Amino acid sequence: MADLEIPERLRNAAVVPKALAGHVPELPPSSALAMLPSLGLDPDRHLGILREALADRKLPPQVRALAVLSLTQLGAETAVAEARRVLQQPQLEEMIAARAVTLLGRLGGSEQLGLVTEIQQAAPDGVLRVRAAFARTLIVHRFRLQGVDLGPPPVERRPLHDAAGALEFKSRLLGFPVRERVLLSVREVFPSVLPHEYAVHEIECGRGLMEVAVPVALTGPGQLGLLAAQPFLAAFLLSEGHEPGTFVPHYVALTRPGPAGEVLLHVATLTGEVVFVGDGRASAAEAVIKLDSAASPGMPLLSAVVQIDRDGLRISGLVGRQIQPPLPTEPAEPPG
Repeated sequence: MADLEIPERLRNAAVVPKALAGHVPELPPSSALAMLPSLGLDPDRHLGILREALADRKLPPQVRALAVLSLTQLGAETAVAEARRVLQQPQLEEMIAARAVTLLGRLGGSEQLGLVTEIQQAAPDGVLRVRAAFARTLIVHRFRLQGVDLGPPPVERRPLHDAAGALEFKSRLLGFPVRERVLLSVREVFPSVLPHEYAVHEIECGRGLMEVAVPVALTGPGQLGLLAAQPFLAAFLLSEGHEPGTFVPHYVALTRPGPAGEVLLHVATLTGEVVFVGDGRASAAEAVIKLDSAASPGMPLLSAVVQIDRDGLRISGLVGRQIQPPLPTEPAEPPG
C-alpha cells in the first residue's frame, strides 16, 4: 500500500468513525479506511471499527461500500465470513450487497458457489445480479469446477478488419523485481495468488504497457489440454499505476471448454464487463487462441493471437488505438 500523507494527529482509531461520517475534512473516508492497517490495532478492534461502519445506516452507502472492501485488510477468511454477514442484513442497499458478493467471488472458496447462485437468481436485473453472476463465474474458474452451466458466451466479438493506422504489439517475459511488484498488486485483489506460481509478461503498445500474469503450471506436462476440458482463470492483466513502479489490476482472462473441443476465452474487468473475446484449440503441447475486441461501446478495436506452449506465453496482434484501463464504474477501492 502506498504511504498516505496523513497528519500524525489524525493517525488514531478514534478519528476513523468521525472521518467516515465526513466530520474530518483533512481525512476522506477512503483514506481513513486505508490507514487502518498502519495503526497496529488488535484484529478484534480493527474488525469492530469496520462492523460499526457497516451497521451505521446514517453513513452514505458509498462509504459503507468502501468498508466492505476494507474487510480484505483482515485476511481472506475473515473477509468472506463478514461479507456473508453483511449479506444477511435486511433491506441492504444494492451497492453494498454488490460489493459483498464481489468479495465472495474473489476470495471465497468453492463452498460459496451456492450462495452467490442464490443471490444471482433472486436479484432483479441490475448491478447486484451482474456482480453475483460474475462472482459465480470467478468461483467456477478459480477452482476449475466442471459441470456448472455458465450460459452462452458473454458477448459478440468485433474484430479489427482495417489495419491502417493500427499499432502492433508483442509480449515479452519480465524478470525480477518487476515480476514481484506485479504479483504483489494481484494479491491485493486475489490474496490466494502465490507469486512463485506465476510468470509475468509485458505487452507494449505505443506508449502503453500492460502486464500479464500467467500460471507457470499452465505450460506444464499435459496441462494445456485441460483448457479444453475445464474452466480456468488463465491470467491477470494489469496496467502501470500513477506512481512509478506500481501496477493496478484491471482484467482477468477466463477460459472454458467450448463446442467440438474448442477453448472459449473472455477477458473481463474485475466487476465483470467483458472487453475481449476469443476462441481456439488446445492440445497437450500447445494452445492457440484468436482474440478480438468485444462488441462493447468505447472499446478499442483489437485482434490478437495468444499462443501457449512449454516455452511460455506469446501474445501478438494489432490494436486500433492505445489500450486504456476501464473508467471507474463504482467508488474507488481503498488500498490494502
